[in-house]
Amino acid sequence: MLQWMTAGTEQMKEDGVLFICRHVEDLGLPYKWSTTMNLLYTALYDSGLMIALDEQGQVRGIMAYTFGTAKDKSADQTRIEVILLYLEAEYRTGTRLVEAMKALVERELELTQPIREVEFFCTPTDVRRRLFGKIATLRNTKMHSCGLLDSYITTLEQIRLYIARVAKPKPSIT
Repeated sequence: MLQWMTAGTEQMKEDGVLFICRHVEDLGLPYKWSTTMNLLYTALYDSGLMIALDEQGQVRGIMAYTFGTAKDKSADQTRIEVILLYLEAEYRTGTRLVEAMKALVERELELTQPIREVEFFCTPTDVRRRLFGKIATLRNTKMHSCGLLDSYITTLEQIRLYIARVAKPKPSIT
C-alpha cells in the first residue's frame, strides 16, 4: 500500500520534484517541459503536490493539481485541475489508482472550502476513455498547441461513488 500525503515540507516538495525529474521521459505529458515546470510551480505554490510513499518512505507516485483552472485564471478556488498523476510502473494497478482518488477526496477535508469540480486533460485513447469514463464526463476533444487532448470534468462526489462501488466486496460463489 502507498501512503499519499500533501508535500507540506520543503524536503517533501524537493523529493516530489526530483521524482518527476527522474521520470520525465515516462510521464506521458503532452506539454513541453517548460509548460510542465510552470504547472508544477503553480501546484507547489497552491499546496497541490501530493506524493505517494512506499513502506520504506520512497516516493513511488505523484499527483499535482492547481486551484482554479486556466479558463478562469485560477479565480474559482472551488475548482481544481489535476495536471499530473504518475505512478512508477510496478505500482500502476487499479488499486493504486483508487488509492490516489481516495487521497484527493481526503485532501478536501483539509481545505477551507469544498471542491465543486475537478478537471483534467489527457491524450485521447480508447483505453483512457474507458477508464476515465468511469469517474468523469468527457467534455470535449480539442487541438491544443501540444496536440489533441480530451478534457474531462468530474466531482469529488462522483469519485466517492466510484470508490464505494469498487470497494464493495464481491459476492462469493459457493
